[in-house]
Order: sequence, then structure tokens, then C-alpha cells
Amino acid sequence: MDRIRITHPVARLLRDYHLASGKNKEALSYAFANALETAEGDLLMVMADPDSVFLPGPDCYRDQNQGLLMVHADVRAGVIWRGIKEQRKALAIVETHDHWFSRDAVFSGIDNKDDLRAAYLMQNEFSGKLPEGHKIHFISLLMAQDGWRARRVVWEKKDGRLRPAFKQVMVDILGGNGFERHGLPETGEDALWQQRQSTVIAPRQRVILGSLRVALVGAGGTGSIALETLARLGIRHIDLIDGDPIEATNLNRLQGAGFADIGKNKAECLAARTNALFAGATTVRAIPTLAFSDAAISAMQSADLIVGCTDNSESRWFVNRVSIQYAVPWFDCGTALTARAGRPVFETSNHTVIPGLTACGQCSPVTFYARRHPPVFLSLEMLSQQRAAGYIKNEPEAATPSVYCLNQQSVSSMVQEIMTWLFGWGPVALSVYQNSDNSHVERLDLANPHYPTAPDAACTTCGTRLGRCMEDELPREGSHLDFSQHCGGSPEATAAA
Repeated sequence: MDRIRITHPVARLLRDYHLASGKNKEALSYAFANALETAEGDLLMVMADPDSVFLPGPDCYRDQNQGLLMVHADVRAGVIWRGIKEQRKALAIVETHDHWFSRDAVFSGIDNKDDLRAAYLMQNEFSGKLPEGHKIHFISLLMAQDGWRARRVVWEKKDGRLRPAFKQVMVDILGGNGFERHGLPETGEDALWQQRQSTVIAPRQRVILGSLRVALVGAGGTGSIALETLARLGIRHIDLIDGDPIEATNLNRLQGAGFADIGKNKAECLAARTNALFAGATTVRAIPTLAFSDAAISAMQSADLIVGCTDNSESRWFVNRVSIQYAVPWFDCGTALTARAGRPVFETSNHTVIPGLTACGQCSPVTFYARRHPPVFLSLEMLSQQRAAGYIKNEPEAATPSVYCLNQQSVSSMVQEIMTWLFGWGPVALSVYQNSDNSHVERLDLANPHYPTAPDAACTTCGTRLGRCMEDELPREGSHLDFSQHCGGSPEATAAA
């Protein structure tokens, strides 16, 4: 299904304008959104830049009252021409209007006529003005007191002629009080195997869970636990990304793998097991590559959430970039251990990035992971060094230890934060740190007044074109790298830097 993803600053701006207290007239606004086609053929649009929202003044309207709303033709044409001049490869022009007087967002007959008129305008007057290979999509967004609805006009060939038809667009809002998804049924069928969760997860929340697509990066000790946890929670669509094979030393912590699986790709093995366990309820697609491949990037772009369970900071910094550029919330978990006679110290950390709402890994007020800023995001030499180092903090040369309960603790904390944000149970944590030495838990959430938890305007990720979700190329080394030596297989060709 087509989707439009709206970050918190843009959603707040639209709400303040269209649903202001004391309002007595409908209003229009326009915004530019970046668009891309997902691997499934759906259209995904991202509204992330408040500066790309245009709020017309009173003199822009030809008619403005409760029943009729129309701007002057040159106003709408001017917005479209400005969009054309942006020369983005795929641009969505979003025209928003409100039914401030209604609780439910339902398009009226007048709305139908106006949207069709705009579609004809785009088709007849502007489609031929675009550079070759560029596209503009016109989206109609309706806001009411308790809901948002969106749609676009598509052209279907009938009786030898192109005729317009409305196609619904799902609306996602990455809000400060949780995740909102508009355009789904209010309730769904209650599966018997999920009934024991019904006292905690409401019917509407179960519908949202079932509609989500998650990109899970890493299928090792924490990733294998996270995969099964998400499936049992009710996530129906998971893309599992990992290029490594299963080794004998993995088996003490790789949930779902056994001796017969040694040599198989982790993602493919665990995907097959999970699909068998939850046949008809959850579909896991294996992507047996590094996170830097085209297939992995495509999965993360079109995901609703990225869950990070990787074992190296190279991958984490790359996922941080993807998260911000495509406005995909990212939840990450990690573990560490300090060797000590008598009793080792176990540590877990979880980090959350909600684009437009929280700091990213680079401008976070807490130490996210080793803040390394390479000229490129993929260095196979650095990857091998990080993996060889292990995670014993005071003995980095030692073989990587693996403690299953430590992985469970990290994943459990991360999934609780995912539910906290999805369901609006409270302020989501920017970071959670746990230390077994003194049972210390440190949770930094959005309600904490002592830390700057918002994106930093000076950040070279959040405060640049990336933070506005522009279509810049992701930085990677050139296609001369031979992934087949590092992924257990040959993924799609890598893009040039």
C-alpha cells in the first residue's frame, strides 16, 4: 500500500495550522515530499522538512468557508512550478485541507471534484514539463479532529482511454507521543495464539503491529532472539539482514540454529525456521548480505522500523545515516563485558533514533558507540578488526565471549522501548544503560530536562540535507569491493560512492 511518512515537526506544524482552537473556516496548505518506489512497487513519500510546507494567506483564496474551499489558480500553479524547479527525481506535492468540524476524516463529493481537477491539471499542463526520468505525484491529505486520510489519483486505461481513479495512501506520523498509522481498519481478527497478550496490547495496537514491516539488521546472538521476539509479538513482515555463515562457536547463543545448520547463512537459516514456526502469521524474508548492499538498503528504506542487532560500529553508523535520510525509526541494542576474577560485569545498552524527534547517533548527548567518522561508511579492514576485537572491554584481544542471558536482557529492554513508542505508553528513551555490577539502570528519555534530546541543527547528519530526507547518494566505497568474500554469497551490485 502507498504510504506517506510525516515527521513530528511537520505534523505539529500542520496540526497547529489546520486544527487550531477556535477555527471556523477550512484551510489549504501545500508541502513537498520526497518519493520513492519500494521493492514491492508501492509509493513511499516522506515529509520531513517544515521549510517545505507552504501556508497560504487569506488573499490566496478565491473561496474559503465551511463548505467550499478554493485557492486562485495561479497559487496552485505556482506551487507546482516551484516543485518542478526543485528537479527532484520523484517529488510528491501534498495538498492538505481540513474538516476541522468533524471527528472523522471522510472525503466529500466536493473533495472528489477538486482532487480530480488537480489531477487533470497535472496530467495536461505539467507532466510534459518535467526532465526526462522525473516524476511528480499529487497527494490529497485530509485532516479531521481524530484522523488523517490521504489518497492520490492514478491513471488507468479503460476503453482505450486514460481515466482517473483514487488510490488510498496510508498516513504514518512519527509523533512525540507515539506512532500514528491512519488508513487501517480499527480492529482486526483476534488470533487465538495472541489472546494472552490482549490485556496488554489493545485490538487497535494489534492491528498496527500486524501492518508493520521491520528491517532487522543482524541475525547473530541478539538478532536471533529479537527475530523470534518480534514474531511472537505479532509483527507479520520482517526482513532479516545478515551476510555471515553459521559457525560452531555461534551455537551457544544463536537462537534457532543447531549443529546441522553449520555453514548455512544465518539470515536464510533463521528465516526458514521462523516461517515454519509461524506459518501464515509471520513472513520473514532473508537478505543474506551486509547492511551496505542495495538489497539491504532497499529493505531499510521501505521498513517502518529498523531494529539494529549488529556487532560493529561501521554498520551502526551506516544504519544511522539510512534512518535519518529516509525517516525510518531505528532501535538498536548492544552488549559489553568486563572480565574480572570472581564475577564479570555485564553491560547492555539500547539506543533509539526517531528522525525529526530525537538526536541521531552522531549528535546524541550520550556516547552512542565509538564516534568514528570515516570518509566512507564501508571499510572491510575496519569491519574485520572490530569483529576480531570482541567485546571484552578490558581484554579486546580475547576471543569474543557469548553469554546468552546478556543478549536476552539487551533485546528485552529494546523491545520494551519499541512498544513504549509505538503505543504511546510514555516518553521513549534515547538510551538505556544497564550494569550488573551494581544493578544500575540509566534511562534517558524525552521527558528528561537535563539533556538536549532533540536533533542538533549543527549536526552534519540531522542538520543538513540528510535531515530533510533529500535523495543524496549514500556514501560507500566503490563497486570494486568483492562482497562475495564477506557475505557468504554475492548480493546485488553495490552502488558507486
